[in-house]
Amino acid sequence: MIRSYKESDRISVIALWEEFDDHHVAMSDYYFRKPEKNELIARHNRYANQNGMLYMVSEEKGGIEGFICGQYRKTPSVSLLKERTILELHGICVGQKYRHRGLAGQLIGAVVDLAKREQIKDIEVMIWDFNDPIQNIIRSAGFRLISGKYGLTLNE
Repeated sequence: MIRSYKESDRISVIALWEEFDDHHVAMSDYYFRKPEKNELIARHNRYANQNGMLYMVSEEKGGIEGFICGQYRKTPSVSLLKERTILELHGICVGQKYRHRGLAGQLIGAVVDLAKREQIKDIEVMIWDFNDPIQNIIRSAGFRLISGKYGLTLNE
């Protein structure tokens, strides 16, 4: 079952954030570092307690299997851009022991359904190049590439 985050999910979701962080550090310790516990909790609290945030979990038999989080935002006040409300996804995580069951796709589907109910027409997500599995899931959910960010790291 996918539902909104509740305070009773706190310990399980924070443990999933640790898995999320470990994955990113393992993929690129150049860009990522393991957050201190207080930083991890502050990030969690931002999604759990601030207005304009999205926080949903996948729960089965009382256990939290994964989460998806993001933020509602308006386009910047730039004359070139049309004014829009965007649901920007910041994190998608499925616990290691629950992977390969379609949960990430279900979490994304729940967000798409929510956005439709709220008449939000745009959902955006930034995915690191190394994260092929989530890129494939996002594409299969109907997302398309709308922009790219390139980086060059100069060796010393």
